[in-house]
Amino acid sequence: MNIIQQSSNVSPSDVSPMNDYQSESYTEIIEAHQILQSGRGNFAEEQRALRIFQSIATRGCANGLYNLAVMYKDGRAGLARDSKKYINLCHQAAGQKPYLDDGSAIFRNVGVAEAENSIGMAYRDGLTVDQDNKLAFEWFVKSAQHGCPSGMNNLGVALENGTGCKQNLASARWWYQESANLGQAEARYNLALMLAEGRGGPVDTVKATELLQAAADQGLPGSLRALQKLSQSGALGARINESKKVIMQRVEKNDKEALLLLGENYMRGKGGFRTNLKQSEEYFKKASDMGHEKATVALGSLLLQQNRSEEAVFFLSKAVEWENADAQWILGRLLSLGQGCKRDVDQARRWMIRSKRETPDVISDVIEFFNEIIKFEGINGLSQEGLSCDERCERYCDSSVPDPSLRDAIKKLRKYFTPRQASPAPGLCFHDLNHEINVMAERVITGSETAKKYFVGLGLLADSYTALQGGEHSEAFHLFRKAGSTWQPLDIDALTWESFYSAATKAFRNDDRDAAALFVIMRYHQTRQLSSDAELLEMAKTCTELDPAVADYHTFLIQMYCTIGDFDSCLRAIDQARELESEPAWLYERATCLRMQGRNNPKAVIEAYQKFISSNEPDNRKVPEALYCISREYIQLMDERKAREYFEKALRAESAEVRLPCFPPIKDFPPKNQVKSMLEAMHLAADLKH
Repeated sequence: MNIIQQSSNVSPSDVSPMNDYQSESYTEIIEAHQILQSGRGNFAEEQRALRIFQSIATRGCANGLYNLAVMYKDGRAGLARDSKKYINLCHQAAGQKPYLDDGSAIFRNVGVAEAENSIGMAYRDGLTVDQDNKLAFEWFVKSAQHGCPSGMNNLGVALENGTGCKQNLASARWWYQESANLGQAEARYNLALMLAEGRGGPVDTVKATELLQAAADQGLPGSLRALQKLSQSGALGARINESKKVIMQRVEKNDKEALLLLGENYMRGKGGFRTNLKQSEEYFKKASDMGHEKATVALGSLLLQQNRSEEAVFFLSKAVEWENADAQWILGRLLSLGQGCKRDVDQARRWMIRSKRETPDVISDVIEFFNEIIKFEGINGLSQEGLSCDERCERYCDSSVPDPSLRDAIKKLRKYFTPRQASPAPGLCFHDLNHEINVMAERVITGSETAKKYFVGLGLLADSYTALQGGEHSEAFHLFRKAGSTWQPLDIDALTWESFYSAATKAFRNDDRDAAALFVIMRYHQTRQLSSDAELLEMAKTCTELDPAVADYHTFLIQMYCTIGDFDSCLRAIDQARELESEPAWLYERATCLRMQGRNNPKAVIEAYQKFISSNEPDNRKVPEALYCISREYIQLMDERKAREYFEKALRAESAEVRLPCFPPIKDFPPKNQVKSMLEAMHLAADLKH
């Protein structure tokens, strides 16, 4: 496998003599950056730096042209944001030779490679130019070979994902390493993930841990979270305590990212921390006071859950000014409903549009949903006082469900569970679940069997909690298991989880052959990320050994074999489970195992996924993924027509008209991304041919 590498020999055609202007410009550039750093936010100081950049750019120096371009891009020093001017200046800088010769040594012509990287990002993101991954890749190659750390990282990303080029994991890993050696935080993070997973080379969790800690030291968002996840996989002695120690050390130093992560852990009961919303609020507040955007949004969402709407609006209003899309979306919805603030539909629409979370049509539907709530409250003379978003929406939704039995089922669910109390999805407001339940009820009325399972599954969960509260632990564990086999993913609040876990732990301590109790413990550990995948696999094996007649235990074993990549064992576990019970959902796991085995049998894989699709409802959660996988296999067979046909089917299955609102969007699914890139490349090749 050929690896794209930076040449150790500079071609004479890439070198130009260094003139006096270029020699002098380096000192001036350093001075300008010092001014910007020390006078951050100071308009007069920014203008001083701008004048220096303009002077150097006027002399034709690449570093001046590039820095001036960045000023236009960011709209600093009173300049209007001007993306076209930014790209034009980058092209002027990139048009120069990448190296300079002062007669005694050859130096990088700083600004050239940086501009090349910026042009690559413009093509990648479609900034003032038509989006073109192939051109982006070509510019990233130039930038990386000319020594730009960010260009090296972007080249690695393209090679890792096969974006604009053929996927090459070994090359991606090599370029990440080159960039990481130069201190690039994103490259350290990306390389760490490849090392941890053994992608593009051997597994090295020790080095991955070091890289994540280094990236965290540089303040890269997500690094500590990745380190915590790595420790849960067993990389740090298979214990979560090591990552807890690292996080707490950084919290003591008021590290903003550590404060955010600790707040999330306390909110969700993850990372080895028990749920404590008061502690969560405290750490979010500390990070927010230090200007952390995501912590401010998290704090607003947490306050909103606790019916402290006016306080929530205060923090969300801070976050929207930082252009945070989640905050813009939530605040827009609060303004639309007049929750914790004066109702302002025009402003609500503006914030939701700026969030780019949904299309204008969907935003209009959301506003209309809230208009109906306002009308309902007005017509019936209902007060809003003391009610949360959730409660106002519940009241309206209950009135709009015509089926008495369905309405009773919904009320039962709300009686026993506080949805998303401790672990809300990012950007999710309390009233989203009510809208979800309302839509799911409509789907039941129109005949969706999948939507019926939603209410049956959550109803079983409510019954299991009732049994638990009544001291009927065996029945509670049985109903809990049946709820999970009926519907996934289950929305279980922190209080319910803790109650089940406490009862199961006590039961298993009294009888270490109680498979039902062990199953609850195992699910809790998985959800709260308290055990590594290897530990969960051993628990699953023990469950099936203790009670081999229960198909649900085999289901969990199937999932764990698939997670660790042991596809042969996964297939055997599926066959054993099917002898006990026929579950159409297992057909997806079987097809995935056949695909991941890498035995180059696309027709068998296609047939397996088609069998899954034909055995399940069109709105089954996994149908779009199955269709994307079929499309990918047709790419393997060089059948572009069929690949496009199934890709379009997958998009339809993923649309709001088909996909149930309780299912998350399909964003980072590799077969989908790969097929999309390949179809784009095929289309481009066809255009060039004609």
